[in-house]
Amino acid sequence: MVGSLIIFTREQKPSVELQTLLEQKQVGWLHAPLICTQGNPVPPILNEKLKKADWVFFTSANTVQLFLPYLKPDFKIASIGSQTSKLLKEHHIDVTFESTSQYGIDFIKEWGSQYGEHQSILFPHSDLANPIYPKMLQELGHDVYAWPLYQTVANQEGIAKIRELLSLKEPCVWTFASPSAWDVFYQEGLSLPKHHQIGVIGETTAKAVLDCGVSVNYIPSSPSMVKLVELIIKEMQ
Repeated sequence: MVGSLIIFTREQKPSVELQTLLEQKQVGWLHAPLICTQGNPVPPILNEKLKKADWVFFTSANTVQLFLPYLKPDFKIASIGSQTSKLLKEHHIDVTFESTSQYGIDFIKEWGSQYGEHQSILFPHSDLANPIYPKMLQELGHDVYAWPLYQTVANQEGIAKIRELLSLKEPCVWTFASPSAWDVFYQEGLSLPKHHQIGVIGETTAKAVLDCGVSVNYIPSSPSMVKLVELIIKEMQ
């Protein structure tokens, strides 16, 4: 049974593009965030690193929002994909390099294939980020300063809302955009009724769900919330 309501559990509300798509297709949606971000104290050494940096790597919208006050006009910017680049451009920030893939390892490999000379790189990330990405850059011979710019915590208000939504009688599709969001859902002891389904943004999140013995009903061919929603809507039609 295909859901008639899409529930978004990521921190950010659906983009204007997504909301327009849902409205055009007359698909109902709700926003119930499982996680929220909290900025960490700025490391004392950051000022020194800012003076020497050539590049800043961005792997999420959260890092863009929180790092904006520290950006300098002469920084070169590496963005993990079109959605992150879109946010940067909305803040009038030129993107020097944009990966074709939204997977971290591909991002690093693509950038490394184009920029071989020694570079000084700033790599802000979340407390849950995969440490392999900055390590890959270091192994390519670059000077990398990576640090947890923010931490991801459970959104108690969103969780309370989700507990209510789990009792909905109508078919629903719950979307998960990160392993951390799924982890909060699972650790809270939440489980979906049989007439509710799960859609995930990509392979990494799918693995987190499947590792808990839960089925995934929708996964797009490439990691994108727009593509995930398009896939769900296609099944609804």
